[in-house]
Amino acid sequence: MRPLCLDCHHRYGLSFKPWVTAEDRLNTQVTVIAGPPCAGKNTYINSHAHPGDIVIDYDQIMTELTGQPSHHHDKRLTARVHAIRDQRITDLLSSGQRGWIINSGPRRAARHRYNTNVTLLLPDIDTARQRARHERPPAWMAYITDWYAQYEPDDRDIVVTT
Repeated sequence: MRPLCLDCHHRYGLSFKPWVTAEDRLNTQVTVIAGPPCAGKNTYINSHAHPGDIVIDYDQIMTELTGQPSHHHDKRLTARVHAIRDQRITDLLSSGQRGWIINSGPRRAARHRYNTNVTLLLPDIDTARQRARHERPPAWMAYITDWYAQYEPDDRDIVVTT
């Protein structure tokens, strides 16, 4: 045991319970909303989030940096957006606040790396493509195809067909 300053005590000390198992440590305050492009991740969060919830979204961070409309990505900023997103996730997970992480990763390891609940929105590929035609730049058709080609199911996912 070591003493903590008041700020660190409130952040870490109150949650330190050595008798709690790793499985019990699942962060139920933070939920990863995963799925392919055009699955409805933002729509899902908008209908389930409470006032004051924190939402961490790659597309939103890209828009903050570029001033471009949502879903218009500047590949030169990818590393910077990832760094900002990762720092925000670290801050959220250590804060004890309720929040949501939007994760488009098709691989199970990417969805479950934060030790949180994962809700996977899973429309069929034709539905995702139809939505993309109406809502996204043309490059998103390839993103959708790539996502479904790389998708790895996981029994821990709470799957919602959209």
